[in-house]
This record gives sequence, structure tokens and C-alpha cells, in this order.
Amino acid sequence: MTESDRQRIFGTTRPQANGHDKPLISLVVLTYNQAAYAVDALNGALAQTYEPLEIIISDDCSTDETFSHLKKAAISYSGKHRLILRQNNKNKGILGHLLEVASAAKGEILVVAAGDDTSMVDRVKTVQQAFQRRPKLGALCSAFEVISANSTHLASRTPSPQIPMEKALTNTGIQKHIYGATSAYRTKLLREFPAPSSVVHVEDFVLSVGLQVRGFEIGLLPQPLVKVRDHVESVWGHSQKNCADSNDFMQLERHEMRKAKLKLAALKYIKENEGFFRQRSLQNSVHLDWKKLRRQLDYYDYKSRWNQLSIRESARFIYVNAKMGSIAYAVSRVLGEHAFSTSRRLKNAIARQSPNCSKTF
Repeated sequence: MTESDRQRIFGTTRPQANGHDKPLISLVVLTYNQAAYAVDALNGALAQTYEPLEIIISDDCSTDETFSHLKKAAISYSGKHRLILRQNNKNKGILGHLLEVASAAKGEILVVAAGDDTSMVDRVKTVQQAFQRRPKLGALCSAFEVISANSTHLASRTPSPQIPMEKALTNTGIQKHIYGATSAYRTKLLREFPAPSSVVHVEDFVLSVGLQVRGFEIGLLPQPLVKVRDHVESVWGHSQKNCADSNDFMQLERHEMRKAKLKLAALKYIKENEGFFRQRSLQNSVHLDWKKLRRQLDYYDYKSRWNQLSIRESARFIYVNAKMGSIAYAVSRVLGEHAFSTSRRLKNAIARQSPNCSKTF
């Protein structure tokens, strides 16, 4: 495939403010192997009411029909927005993909959407107004609606303000977490982050930490601006079978191990770019605890492959979990898959007595 095939421009070639004193905003839809949903994501972008708007549909070297579906949908567009359709020549992961797009985006603000989600029509307008009101905002996210694979409404949710992995890494200051599916950033700030040397998918955690150690605020908009799709093929794969199904213990656990591997990659990125994060943290009171970071690296490494640990690694896994106040988590796993399944079966029997079974993510 030639470079001209990898990037094409549709719609207006130069977005204009139409007499209004408003900045150019970029809305990027990041896709990867989402052929069933990507056109819906594109349509949500094209329906935005804000002008002037640059829309970048960027595919991370999908192996399915995602990019061809997008090309067919985009070719007839001649509307008011500037539409750029591009594709990476190799898979970069969400963080690398986002940073690459940010380096080329023309807008002051970069609004991010996933290829399996749909932005509501006033999303960009609402985000731009929020950034305009708060000059110290480095990023923000919003509440969202959860929809099923067939677009049925499931729930309305607000992102958690903090995640345990962030809390464990900091001594002071980092209080907010960016929820990647509804995120938006000041574009110039993203351009300063180092390109990752390997695939990193947990971009929201990395950027949450990186922006706050540099003294920027993270905002949360209470109104839902995105329809987030819950399905098994997503990066996190939240949609699971009934958690009371006793045959699915190891299937669900492998899902948790996969998530641990994703988090491990994000922590490795921070460690590999320690100089960047240390330099930034000296500029304000927010700082990282590098000793805790090393402990978290061990924790997520062992958690991602607990059924393959050596005796020495198993002992270290128990020690690390003891330091984190969760020794039972390690003990139930280092004794092997059979012991783990037995403990889960007992817990599951209790869960069956409750109208709402619980899952730990």
C-alpha cells in the first residue's frame, strides 16, 4: 500500500471559523480491528456541531476490514469538517498511536474517541468550552453511556476519579484519573511525551501521571458525551459471561492476567522514561515514588503470569502482595490453578446467594 493510500483528505480542505472567534479543534478516532463498529464511530465524528473541526480517523494497522470499511464510508463525504483518513504501516499500540497523531494534528485541543465508541453530537463543543473556562486544564474526560455490541443502552456512568495503580505510585498530589474512552488533551502537551519503545495500551494512566507531575489539572465533565461500547473484543474486554458460572474461573482469571500485562507495559514506559518524569516532577509538589513503582512492576509482572512462576518468584509475589496489604490474593494463586479454582468455587457459592454477583477488575 502506498503512502497516498494510507492518508487521504475529504470534506473541506481548510476548516474555517465562519466568522466566529473559535479555535480549530481536532477530533481523532483511533481504530484497530473494529470493522463492526468503526463506521458508527466515524458517523459520530462527522455529526459534530462544533466548527472549525479537523477529524482524523487513524487506523493502527488493522488486520481485518476496518480500514476498507472506513474508506468506503469516507469517500462520499463533502461536508463542513476536514476529514483525514490515515493508517499506520505497523501496529503501535494506543499510546504510540495517539502520540503520533498528536504530532500531526492542527487543533489546539485533541478530542479522542475509540473506534468502537460513538461521540454525541455536542461533544467537541462542550469540551472546547470547558478548556476555554479553565486555562490550567491539561486534559479532561466526561461521564458516558454504556451500550452493548448491538447499541442497546446498558447504563450511565461517571469515571472513577482515581485508580489504585496511580495511588500506589505517588506520595502526594495525583488525585485525578483520565478515562481514555472520553478523554481530551491540549495537543501541545501530548507532543512532549517520548514515543514508546514498545506497545502500550494503558495510555490514560501514563498521561494522567505525566500531566499532573507537570502541574496541569485534569477535569471531569458530569454530562455523558460518549456512548462507550461494552463487548468482549475491546482492549479491556469488560463484557464477560455470568460471573456465577463455575466453569469460567480460569477464563475470567486469564482476562485479569491480560489486564495485568497491559498495566505492566504502562509502568515499564514510565520507568524507561524516568528522566522525563523526574525532570517534570521537580517543577511542582506532585512527585512519583520510584521505590513503589519498582514494587508495582514486580506485582503486575507476577500477576500477569502467576501460574508460571518459579518457587523464588512465588515467594517474591507473596512478599510484594503482603507489602500492598493483599497477601491472600497471592497465596490463593501460588498454590496452583486447582487451589485457586477451589477457592473461587467457594466464593462463587456465596455469590450465588446474592442477587448481584461481583467481579473484580
